[in-house]
Amino acid sequence: MQDFDFDSPIPSIEFLAREVNFVSRICFVSQLILGIIPSISFVILVINQKINPYQSAVNFGVGWALGFLSLIGLGFSIFWWTRIKKLPPKLRDTQRRPPRREVIQDLKTGLIVNLGGMVCLGISSLIYIWVLMVKVMVIPARGVSIQSNALVPLQVITSLDIISLLAIIHTIAAELLGVLGYLWLANRVINFHSER
Repeated sequence: MQDFDFDSPIPSIEFLAREVNFVSRICFVSQLILGIIPSISFVILVINQKINPYQSAVNFGVGWALGFLSLIGLGFSIFWWTRIKKLPPKLRDTQRRPPRREVIQDLKTGLIVNLGGMVCLGISSLIYIWVLMVKVMVIPARGVSIQSNALVPLQVITSLDIISLLAIIHTIAAELLGVLGYLWLANRVINFHSER
């Protein structure tokens, strides 16, 4: 793999630097905003599970562990975007310009972390959806009566279950945005010479 051409005209390397700057800032801010809701809801669910372990369908187990791993991956991805945001000034300076393989390796690391987070989240969400589906199937056909005292707490879909679904959706959106951002930038860096 070739390094960046140091003799390339300034507008083309400048355009690449501006594009890296724009995409990295958009993805950083978007993942940060989308990652706030899952992080807060994860803390709420952990606290609620300690206070009332039978209120929510979510039990500590494989689903929680994978969900937590995907949040750690999202946090690392947000951190990694700060590293990518420092790249444009280096691209503009011919003395500090990193080799192409180093830039691609940085982008590949972010992509692998986001894909790993999406896989963990996909398995976790499948487990969670199955638990919710079982809860819905257990509810009597006529619905839940307010006067019924025989209803087991695990048969009721609570607001915490909906918060968990909202957290899953936000995390999927954040991870997907990270994957798209890293793929876009990797494509631009790899095809840089063909645009001159």
